[in-house]
Amino acid sequence: YRPSLALGSADFTVSTWVKYTAGSADQVIFWGYGTGATERSVWLRAQPSKDRLYGYVQTDTGAYEFSGVDTSAAVAFGDGAWHHVALRRAGGSLGLFVDGNQVGSGSVSGSLTYGDTFAVDGFTLGMKPDGTDRFKGAMDLFEIHRRALTDSELREVDGDFGSVTAVRLGLDSAS
Repeated sequence: YRPSLALGSADFTVSTWVKYTAGSADQVIFWGYGTGATERSVWLRAQPSKDRLYGYVQTDTGAYEFSGVDTSAAVAFGDGAWHHVALRRAGGSLGLFVDGNQVGSGSVSGSLTYGDTFAVDGFTLGMKPDGTDRFKGAMDLFEIHRRALTDSELREVDGDFGSVTAVRLGLDSAS
């Protein structure tokens, strides 16, 4: 955690590259902040049993769910190929993107984090904060941007957006 990860009620984009072969269990791609029914959080997971990516946001105003169904022959985008997945908050809308194409959306309001930055936990990659629902694949270039990236920026393979980038984590190996 660091203060720049406290996304609050502002626009943001969280993205990463994933590659996996879908099994039957849910797999967490990323999880931000807390756990529990009333804890503020944002997360995205692959949900092969329902052939979709499934996300959840809990703010101070309520819980918001959204999903993106995989319309290809693959299950939940788990075809063993690299896919760029992104979650973008722009105003009151939350969009889920795969390979630059919006596959799901929903409305969202409120703050993801508390005003007291000591109460903000960071992001966990590839599992829930308690270590369960582990991602069974490879992940690369995890990024958090403190604004909503444009559609064309989401399609860039390796975009560096300067000072709005709160996290840019390139991963060197997978095991």
